[in-house]
Amino acid sequence: MRWLSLLLLVAGPALAQWPTIDTSTPKQGGGEKDAALLISIEDYMVLPDIGGATQNASDWYLHLTKTRGVPAANVLWLKDNEATLEGIKVAAEKVVQLVKPGGVLWVLYVGHGAPSDTGEDGVLVGADAQQTTLQLYARSLPRSALLETLQRGKQARTFVFLDACFSGQASTGQLATGMMPTLPEKERSLSSKSVVLLTAGTSRQFAGPLQGEARPAFSYLALGGLRGWADDDGDGSITAGELASFSNAVLRSTVNGRVQTPTLNPESASAVVVGKVSGGRQSFPLSDIVVWLKGAAGGTKANLEPAPEVKATGPKVTSGGVKAVVGSLTVKTTPAGARLDLVDPKGQALATRAPLVKPDAVPGRWKVTATLDGYATQTREVDVPPDDVAFVEVTFQKPASLEVVGTPEGALVRVTGPEGFSKEGGLPWKAEGLTPGEYTVSISRDGYTGEGWTGMVAAGQAQRVTTKLKRADVKEAGGTRVDPRTGITWVWMPPGTFAQGCVPGDGECDQDEKPARTQTVTGFWMAKTETTVKQFEQCAQAGVCAANLREQDTAQKTCNWKNGRAAHPMNCLNWEEAGAYCRWAGGRLPTATEWEYAAKSGRPTIFPWGDARPDGRLANFCDRKCPEALANPKKWEENGWVSRQVDDGYAGTAPVGSYSAGVSGWGLLDMAGNVWEWTASDYDAKTKELRGGGWGYTPISLRSSYRDRVAPSLRDDNGGFRCAQ
Repeated sequence: MRWLSLLLLVAGPALAQWPTIDTSTPKQGGGEKDAALLISIEDYMVLPDIGGATQNASDWYLHLTKTRGVPAANVLWLKDNEATLEGIKVAAEKVVQLVKPGGVLWVLYVGHGAPSDTGEDGVLVGADAQQTTLQLYARSLPRSALLETLQRGKQARTFVFLDACFSGQASTGQLATGMMPTLPEKERSLSSKSVVLLTAGTSRQFAGPLQGEARPAFSYLALGGLRGWADDDGDGSITAGELASFSNAVLRSTVNGRVQTPTLNPESASAVVVGKVSGGRQSFPLSDIVVWLKGAAGGTKANLEPAPEVKATGPKVTSGGVKAVVGSLTVKTTPAGARLDLVDPKGQALATRAPLVKPDAVPGRWKVTATLDGYATQTREVDVPPDDVAFVEVTFQKPASLEVVGTPEGALVRVTGPEGFSKEGGLPWKAEGLTPGEYTVSISRDGYTGEGWTGMVAAGQAQRVTTKLKRADVKEAGGTRVDPRTGITWVWMPPGTFAQGCVPGDGECDQDEKPARTQTVTGFWMAKTETTVKQFEQCAQAGVCAANLREQDTAQKTCNWKNGRAAHPMNCLNWEEAGAYCRWAGGRLPTATEWEYAAKSGRPTIFPWGDARPDGRLANFCDRKCPEALANPKKWEENGWVSRQVDDGYAGTAPVGSYSAGVSGWGLLDMAGNVWEWTASDYDAKTKELRGGGWGYTPISLRSSYRDRVAPSLRDDNGGFRCAQ
């Protein structure tokens, strides 16, 4: 800021006080059509007084009538007990009748402010307001009501200066019992751009006096700015933005112990408040004032630095001349009186009771733990801004309990709930001291059809869930059941005998295929599709799967994790990560024998769907390694595969189940193509066996008997898995 940097170059003589503004500057005129409403409440009947409010309003009266030339008859001034709710309303309705078409309506309020009872507005506190929230609101005028009345006049522009904070705070604490600052971080925009509203601070700050003097800071600085102090660019005119910027810079450089940031409705920053400064631009001796304040506080000679820009964080000047950034933290609990254990951003601990108003909070992330006998402990994290107030409101609820009973005893019970709650155990299962909210319960056991329950557990409620699992119909091949917790559709693979390995009619057996041999398999459940990203994300949110997942290994675009492909198979996982999910889902990885048995569905077929050669209708394959096969067209044609151009419609993986034509005999999807699938079996001492082929591989890999081997640590975009149970 040019005006500030120039002033800091020269240190004038030490001051004994702030500059006077109780004399008028040369008359500039232009106010003949204007009207003004001045409200100053220095002597509240019950609430804390505001020293210097009358003096500031008197200075404004002198400036408006002598310098601006506003007719004295058009200036209404309410002092102290005149400024009741009714007095302010009547005066506002009268002043809009006094202002002439094309004139300016000036409004100054110096007094207490508070948040409205809804938290969506602020109120101007009347002189006779009491110290309870009910009585205070009954004797106060909503700010929006005042602005609505002011816009009924015929004036060309309205300038409103509110030297009040709307946080409900005073120098001695809260204005009324139980009142807490609840206004939103961002003020609502005005309905009319013809109204310029300047306020002493944000909705969560305390608007206090000048440092070292008992008079409200904002209305003093705003008037000084109109007289010429705020002429930042030296063009002789003062804009609303310059007034706010000037007031901010002075307060940031001089105020100690609080943060006060005068605000302006953004759309009015360029509005000209004074067209031509009477008497020319006046300098403001900020350097001398800072030196004087530091000396008065026992400090040494100041080593002055340029004051920060308005958008910078707010420093306070300590007695030693060191600038420190401050914030404020307010904590309220219902019921009140809860024990508060706080940890600040530096790791320092503080134990106290609610409600708490901490005006010197270290900016950054705070952890707040609230404890009250008979209630569930609650923890919050909040960011304290460097120039504003952070709020934490905790409403305690009686703890809840949840019990799951039924048969068969020992069945696996998994429960998830609010705030990341996730626990499991055997049937019967019980947990107490729960946070009220929605809980999901799943009960499963091998050989039984699983059940689930989702519902609200209310505060103080002892919720009981009764289950009776039914034995699965193991006689029906392809029978299905859905796990309500994971969303997995399980398909029954009946017990049986089959020929595992390369069978006659497959063509030349690959070196990775075993010769056919008879295998007997007991019945088991197989997931209908490969595990999706969405299903895996549930496990990650429960804090189980994410523990082993290294996102740097899944960062490439063909990896589906966090790439917006919720319905695609979860790829780029190693063997252990895949197994961890299956265990969380109540299952395991299938053995290689189980996998091939499920793919062939009890039939001596080459592919899961039968013997038809694969094409882009049956499976997702041939996107990456087909060029290698095309380099040997003779082998390609000898094997009788598809045409050389395989178009499956996807550049990588496809959403699971996209190739319904390739369904297996027992209803499994994508057993060929899309992603290779981990099995629980060892290929050799150092590798694990993969089955099914992937989206980038050649047609031979789609054969049900084909197998591949990789190290268990491999994470590949062609690799995925499905679970068995």
